[in-house]
Amino acid sequence: MSIITNKETKIQISEKENANYGTLIIECLNQVPQGGFTVSEMQKRLSIVNYILSVKTNDPLDFKAEDAVLVKQVVESKKWNAMHEDIVNLWSDISQL
Repeated sequence: MSIITNKETKIQISEKENANYGTLIIECLNQVPQGGFTVSEMQKRLSIVNYILSVKTNDPLDFKAEDAVLVKQVVESKKWNAMHEDIVNLWSDISQL
């Protein structure tokens, strides 16, 4: 298993709520790859999303090895529409998986 903490960030997603690492990872998993998704890719990603949604802020995100590989890939390849230190921190933590 590969573990990171589901840290809260300073990135606001609503007036009263900040994103956590899980929120950012889900955004990356939802990014449509060039050519779209196959059904098996959707199933894999949705399985990870459902797991992330079950983990509270500041609790550990404990990824299976094969899930950690996909998470690293999607976070690294995501094109963000803003610069933020918490995105860099997310990558720093995920790259250690």
